[in-house]
Amino acid sequence: MIINDMKKVTPLSLLVLTLSLSITQCNNFRMPKIHRETKTLLMFSPYMNTHFLADYDKVRNFLIRHDNFKETSFSSTDNISISALFRQNSKARANIIVLAGWLPGRVEGSASLVPLIPEKEYNLLLVNVRGHGKSTGHSPLIDFPSFGTSEYHDVISAIEFLYLTTQKPIIVWGTCAGAFHAAHALIHLSENDLLSTYGVKGLVFDSGWASVTQVSQETAQAMIKKKISNRWIQQTSLAFFKMLYSGLIKHIQFKNESTTNLYDKIQMLTTPTFYIHAKNDSRAYFEHVVTLYKKTPQAIHWWLEKSSHAVHQLKHKYQYRDKLLEFCETTLSQE
Repeated sequence: MIINDMKKVTPLSLLVLTLSLSITQCNNFRMPKIHRETKTLLMFSPYMNTHFLADYDKVRNFLIRHDNFKETSFSSTDNISISALFRQNSKARANIIVLAGWLPGRVEGSASLVPLIPEKEYNLLLVNVRGHGKSTGHSPLIDFPSFGTSEYHDVISAIEFLYLTTQKPIIVWGTCAGAFHAAHALIHLSENDLLSTYGVKGLVFDSGWASVTQVSQETAQAMIKKKISNRWIQQTSLAFFKMLYSGLIKHIQFKNESTTNLYDKIQMLTTPTFYIHAKNDSRAYFEHVVTLYKKTPQAIHWWLEKSSHAVHQLKHKYQYRDKLLEFCETTLSQE
């Protein structure tokens, strides 16, 4: 745009000229495509609103009405009915299974992954393990003494469901207890030479942990410190919990510790594994996850200096999407 007669210059023409130059400069210095798309998408997504995510029934209905999810169910290998939400695209290249944490533990709370994952490229199966949502089985609070002994059956059943339904590669994403259950499931499949049969390509181990006995103590102490601000009451509560834990809880859980802890089993996990964890995680201590990471044959990591337990996709959404999709792309390209 060229102005030949300065006498004809008006405020409006100057504004148009300024905007034209700005657009030209923006075209020369474009933000990478993935960031432009995700920034717009994630900025307005209700799945990035923690208040919305806390209303599980509302989230479930929204997923069905607006994001092409359908309710489905299947039986676990030990005959528990597992409920799930499935978004399937015939042109998708692979499947991603999503598994939530312990409590509240409903997978609708992990719906923040939905806008991060391109619908045209990946089918999504959001799975409520036993005792959560519409899945049968006892609540983990009621079934506390045996927690961690059977949930891996639910993950294997989800893998079998996708194998029979789509015949496409599978990546498993789990957070907190979901990561723990997923690791056990993949170790079981690895021991039985079934990973390649089912097309399982990788595991995302987000905010996971190695031992039910350890994490129950860590989480309880973190909750006491968070909920009780009075210093004296807090310290008294912590002392009481430590006595209760040492005298009762630890002994109840320790009966299954050799079966459920991952420290002596994780080396049998042969799939590529992406560890994501905050160094300041007060509910699942960072040093325990580092131990698992060092023992895992094919492992990469993303250690966050400051974040919170199991919410990295909310606090660091742009980086999270980039790193998650890069891991998926890399694992799927491997023979």
